[in-house]
Amino acid sequence: MLTCKIISSKEIGDIHDASLNILRKIGIKVNHNEVFDILGDAGAVVDKKTKIVKFSEDMVTGGIQKAGKKHILQGR
Repeated sequence: MLTCKIISSKEIGDIHDASLNILRKIGIKVNHNEVFDILGDAGAVVDKKTKIVKFSEDMVTGGIQKAGKKHILQGR
């Protein structure tokens, strides 16, 4: 199998840290009411007025651990 390394391990770590910071401090806007409620019930910090959802590092890490380890890119 052909592999390609585009960015270094340090760069991956830097992107991960910056992403965690954004999700924790700024959050994301969720306009879907059901998803908004599910995330709040799961422990995310939700602001009902602005529809902003903020995630703890533990929530993000847990989601990453549940995701698949390999990704296959292919044409249609």
